[in-house]
Amino acid sequence: VKLVSTIHGWTPNEGRVIRAYECISRLFLRGFDRLYPLSPALLRELQLQKFDSSKLVLILNGVDLTPFEFNFRVRKKDEPIELLFAGRICRPKGVFELIHAFAQAKFSVPSRLRIAGDGPDREALQALTQTLGVAERVEFLGAVESIAPYLKISDALVLPSHSEGIPRVVMEAFAAGVPVVGTAIAGIQQLVEDGVTGLTVPVGDPTLLSRALEHLIGSPDFAQRMAVNAREVVTTQYSASRMASDFKKEYRQ
Repeated sequence: VKLVSTIHGWTPNEGRVIRAYECISRLFLRGFDRLYPLSPALLRELQLQKFDSSKLVLILNGVDLTPFEFNFRVRKKDEPIELLFAGRICRPKGVFELIHAFAQAKFSVPSRLRIAGDGPDREALQALTQTLGVAERVEFLGAVESIAPYLKISDALVLPSHSEGIPRVVMEAFAAGVPVVGTAIAGIQQLVEDGVTGLTVPVGDPTLLSRALEHLIGSPDFAQRMAVNAREVVTTQYSASRMASDFKKEYRQ
């Protein structure tokens, strides 16, 4: 029986228990017959860790486009701004910087931030919204079955992570026509080309994140161009059908 594994990435800031678990997983992975990193950054990481190059095959991550109809939201002049974060609520996801950025951002109309997901830092994050006076404008959705309905009513997806593999939620936003603001890290930059398919900012900088959001919301034509470009990228390079075809070929071999 051949042993294979798809590599999504590791989380260096999640504490000792997770670090120990991941060290054990990497130890066992060295005995596998084939490893499939989902991004060039993950491939490089495995190469740097001296994994056998003959066992490494890059297969780019993909997303099922079926639930996502391209629907760039043309917001009416007096409509509230709707921002969305989706992911685990923990510090490595940059959620605390996000709340600071949201509190700093100056928009011409009311704004709201929806946070989809759950995690160990949810209570601390809710407390921060109270401290910064934005609690009434931040909605905690908890874990959701599908992100598609929330993307449909959002003006932007914000993902200020400190590290990522290749984030599926960004691909889903691309498919849905929702502009993305993310951090300039390898996993996000694999998808988001700054000023072309979205905007990127340095990790851990709430001020620059708030400025990027202001720029995106204040430039709807620019935002729409990026959304169109992003849809083209996800359709041609990151579809689930392409990913499935790649894996089928590998498994048959």
